[in-house]
Amino acid sequence: MVNDMKGAASHIDIPMVMYIMLLVMPLIMGALTAIIFINLFRKNKRTAIFFGVAAFFSVVYQLYILLGLSLSLGATALVVYLFFTIAAYRKLKADPAAEI
Repeated sequence: MVNDMKGAASHIDIPMVMYIMLLVMPLIMGALTAIIFINLFRKNKRTAIFFGVAAFFSVVYQLYILLGLSLSLGATALVVYLFFTIAAYRKLKADPAAEI
């Protein structure tokens, strides 16, 4: 017996699922990168700068790939990365032990 469901929720378009997964990737990576950078910056600034440069090149490459797929997908990922960058900066600025 074939389950023949009718309605909007019965079929998920494959490209839509791919776009959702590609948007979740910057959210997870941005959050983890910000957390790791903040912890490294508190312990060893030189290591944090190296990690930040490596993360920057990774973000630029991801944005290049995402902008190639879709302009709106790349722009959304850019906004996500900018949000996490600003949040990490403000967190380090508020911490007196970090001394930016």
